[in-house]
Amino acid sequence: MWQGRPPRVSRARRQQITQEARRLHALRRTQGSTVDQIQDEILRRFYGEVFPGEARMLAHGWNAGLVREGLQALSEAAGLDASGLQDADVLRWLRGETYPRDYLDRLCRLFQCHQAALGWPVAQTLPAIDYTPRQRPPEAVDTLARHMGLMGEVPAELPEGDLLTVRLGVMINGEQATMPIRVPRAVLLEAGGAELLTALAGHPDPAERQRVTAVIKRRRPADMRSVAHFGAVLASYRTLEDLIGPRRLLDPVRSMIEVIDDLRIDAPAAVQRSLLGIAAQYWQFAGWLRVDLGDNHAAERAYDTALARATESGTPALMRYVLACKSEQALMDGRPDAALVLAQEAQRDPETLTPAALAWAADLEARAHALNGDEANCLHQLDNARSLLAVSAERGRAEEPPWVYHFVNEAFEVHRGICLTDLGRTDQATSVLDAAVAAVPAERVRDRAYYLTYAARAYAADDEPEQADAVACEAAQLALETDSIRVLGRLRRLRSDDPGTFHELAELLPPPPPDN
Repeated sequence: MWQGRPPRVSRARRQQITQEARRLHALRRTQGSTVDQIQDEILRRFYGEVFPGEARMLAHGWNAGLVREGLQALSEAAGLDASGLQDADVLRWLRGETYPRDYLDRLCRLFQCHQAALGWPVAQTLPAIDYTPRQRPPEAVDTLARHMGLMGEVPAELPEGDLLTVRLGVMINGEQATMPIRVPRAVLLEAGGAELLTALAGHPDPAERQRVTAVIKRRRPADMRSVAHFGAVLASYRTLEDLIGPRRLLDPVRSMIEVIDDLRIDAPAAVQRSLLGIAAQYWQFAGWLRVDLGDNHAAERAYDTALARATESGTPALMRYVLACKSEQALMDGRPDAALVLAQEAQRDPETLTPAALAWAADLEARAHALNGDEANCLHQLDNARSLLAVSAERGRAEEPPWVYHFVNEAFEVHRGICLTDLGRTDQATSVLDAAVAAVPAERVRDRAYYLTYAARAYAADDEPEQADAVACEAAQLALETDSIRVLGRLRRLRSDDPGTFHELAELLPPPPPDN
């Protein structure tokens, strides 16, 4: 039990403790240690500097944002309002600065522990709060491994118009958790028992399910409601991909493409054009999944098909976006000159693009200039991208198409840090990347892993080997959870280029695939 006042440490020291604890968590989890064992080790290693609650959070590999979201999910399930809960509130409780009177039960439930494990003694007049599992549950064998990363029975809650809150079973930082996601009701429809549409949760309206099933089975022609349905499913896939990685989504995406291609044959002309547009989006997404899996040849074929479908649909904005996707792929493939040409072509008709889409193309051009050592043009395009994103934000991103969902301010800041690293301005790059990674929402697991690889590279270039290795270890753990071959490949290259810096990273990296 903690004795005395809460620990007082400087901000710099707290950041150092957090980084070291994350590295410890990554190593111990791969060695089979439990959360309790990791928490005990953190408290011993940083004796007097870390309150038990914060040590518990670090032992899980979580941050304040993830704890807050978990508390809000538990509150919502209990019919309580926790919308005003802030990360700062969570940190004050976990650091022993404020007693969590109304939230102690939910904190113990979330952390699956006795209240003493969070540093709070049992009051004499109250029963102890204890959610410690009686025995450690077996390793999760559920739909996460078998299909799309979802739990088998997941109830939908809180219907609100056409939106539902679903609880998705996910793995976050090596622990089983649930994540609330708002999705359109149409996403929850099953496709005639053929598993062409994966039901995320809930009980869809029978009439709506019957209508969509009839369309898919060709008993009635596709209409614009069908197009909206396929768009809603794709939106859910985009959300899931950030959580669980690309591999489990390949089969569902392929199935959807087959359905859409089949339906557009007999569809009315106007509907057929819309189906071509949604097919282009699915093909682009399939290309992205292939990029993240390290299959560049398949990615290029998918992007080329997406470009053809977008052209057939008469959607210039989507055509330009796919060109930008090909530019990004060229950057990842180490072809900055090709990336530069594609990014500039994507911007050739700016009036066809929304501000965020145009900002992304400008951002890609900046990264190509950075790789070519052209600092002036790189910084100019970064300023251009920042201004365009600001315009988009001022308009509430209301006019942005769904496919540019990924390019938000924290993504831009990460790319700015990448450019600064490539330009040799590593001291500035580390500060930019640290702030950007800290702003990434907790549910974007795979993106966080990808961004951390660049932060590790910047720290190594800035002659901070211990920090570089710790950050790389965190990236490796997240990449393993989401099966991101792309991120693991970047980490292997970091290790190969600088084995003296990334020595602990080597313990976490699995051997490369045979074809590598």
